[in-house]
Amino acid sequence: MNYAEAFMVLVVVGAAFHICWVAVLLGLVLFRGAFSGTSNLAALLQVVVMFSYLTLIGRRALGLSTAGSLWRAAVIVLIGAACSAAINYVAFRLYVLGW
Repeated sequence: MNYAEAFMVLVVVGAAFHICWVAVLLGLVLFRGAFSGTSNLAALLQVVVMFSYLTLIGRRALGLSTAGSLWRAAVIVLIGAACSAAINYVAFRLYVLGW
């Protein structure tokens, strides 16, 4: 894969996540009314969508075995989560504590 193909994969995964997220939020509004505290739900949904898409891409586009695509998708999702947590931690420290 080259840079353009990787970029398109990220665009498709991002679009799929946002479509799923809109459906979840619409369901919450229709069935529960007002709600709060959906950031954990969003993070879980994002992990599920990213993992699913990366696994499918590994299997169908790259021709990897099921085990190969699963562990590669898991590694990418874990690295992404670690980077996101690190960036959020540093931003929080800088903004709140002036560190």
